[in-house]
Amino acid sequence: MIYVQALSKSAHQIAAQTGSASIRGRVVAADTGRPLRRARVRVVNSDRNEVETASTDSDGRYHIDGLLGGSYAVSAARSGYLSLEYGQRRPLEHGRMLDLNVGRTAEHVDFSLPRMSVIAGRITDETGDPIEGVTVSALRSEYFEGQRRFVPMHAGTFLRTDDDGEYRVVGLEPGTYIVLASLKETWVAGRKGLDEEMLGYTTTYFPGTTTREQAQRIILSTGERVTGVDFALVPGRTARVSGLAVDAQGMPMAGQVVTMGEELRGSRSSTYHQVATTTVLSDGTFSFRNIPQGEYSVSARSWSASSTTKGRSLEAAILRVTVGGADVEGLVLRANAGWNIAGNLIREDGLPVRPLASGIRIVGISAQKDFDPKTVFGNDPLNGRVRMDGTFHLAGLVGPSALSVSLPDGWTVKTIQFEGRDVTDENLESRGGQQLRDVQIVITNRVTSITTQTIDDRGRRVSDATVILFSQDSSKWVDGSRFLRAVRTDQEGRCRIEGLPPGAYFAVAVDYAEDGVWNEADYLQSVKSNAQEIWLAENQNASASLSISRPRQE
Repeated sequence: MIYVQALSKSAHQIAAQTGSASIRGRVVAADTGRPLRRARVRVVNSDRNEVETASTDSDGRYHIDGLLGGSYAVSAARSGYLSLEYGQRRPLEHGRMLDLNVGRTAEHVDFSLPRMSVIAGRITDETGDPIEGVTVSALRSEYFEGQRRFVPMHAGTFLRTDDDGEYRVVGLEPGTYIVLASLKETWVAGRKGLDEEMLGYTTTYFPGTTTREQAQRIILSTGERVTGVDFALVPGRTARVSGLAVDAQGMPMAGQVVTMGEELRGSRSSTYHQVATTTVLSDGTFSFRNIPQGEYSVSARSWSASSTTKGRSLEAAILRVTVGGADVEGLVLRANAGWNIAGNLIREDGLPVRPLASGIRIVGISAQKDFDPKTVFGNDPLNGRVRMDGTFHLAGLVGPSALSVSLPDGWTVKTIQFEGRDVTDENLESRGGQQLRDVQIVITNRVTSITTQTIDDRGRRVSDATVILFSQDSSKWVDGSRFLRAVRTDQEGRCRIEGLPPGAYFAVAVDYAEDGVWNEADYLQSVKSNAQEIWLAENQNASASLSISRPRQE
């Protein structure tokens, strides 16, 4: 399977030019329309090497001068309000870039900021006394890694209670939430035989349950403040967690450190709280004592000799473990050295890759969703870079993995070949520490292109819509599919989508779509009945007029 990502600007975006351009606008409160002073406006060019900021005056107005011609991401933020990007009318909507010509002043780049939502409450112990220092998290229901789940949104959704046990989670967007609290303290409850019996607090969900399935859902509208979300932590018996840690050859990882921690992962934010560490003994065994009940990751890393890299190779292992009221024994941490790909990237027209090489990068996406190679092996900026002669080397792959190819605008992947067969839409796999050689990626500038115009039921142009193109083959409705694209329209209701593989598609324009919702098969099924059927051929410039659709949002 292959994912294709455009690195550079779209067809509507222009190449950076020397010269001067300006942006002017106003920031107001969405609920009252009053101007917001001291709002911070941030402007970043498409190459992310130029950042300008400005603050609004007492009338909510701002201006930024001296910008180079090019394409910019513009955003506005103020305390007490949700930040928005240019093109967003509501939270969680897909934003768009602002194109600036040399000498042009972009007027009325305005923002109407909605108030943030808040959840507040108090955490106590089982006797009703407040507890200070409890970690509280608000998780939002979102589509992540192929399914809808409760995930963290941003750093502001993690905090600790004060000395009165009170907490206040701010910066929340509208949606469905659950609240959890965690405190990794233990205490002696008594003696059991010759051993002391230890208790600790289990990760607890509002209104006082230890399972996520029984957590009470909190539905927030824009700017809503929900208070009184109070609950008590649930105490429980701590456990001993033990097992065996071996390297990729099955030998004990003697002397290496094993870490145990709590991890919450999402598309926009992730957090990790280390709970305990221990050292692997000479026979490969390890153990943790007095671990409170909850869900953890157990991980270890080591270096070993490698014939593939002609030096030392990093090996890593990770397991997800649920600790209940009983000891957890017999865990096996088996390290994986990761496998590698060596290959060539070539142009379909046979011309040298050299002029494009610096703008191309290849990344492996593991099918093992709980395993992030960048977190374990590190993120080497040279890994997956295409050299001037078109060769590339990609290391640190774990299990079946897809290839994500970032290409300059106007280019797409035509095919990936390995051992004489087309593996463009397949996962590749090899054993840890080994290498797949002679993987060939063929790119082409004979790309498909479609320009759409969004209209209402009277045939009038509709601006600020989202256009979604997706394959008529439902088996391709998967997260990150190259047969799926979503783009915001411009102020005239137009958009241009390039680089989809040739084939049969559905095209639909919707008034509002939460960012990323188009990765859900159920959502695509719900809009299919209002979609228009379109065929895209290689190197074809197609066009379509799309009537606005308003599907039901969760």
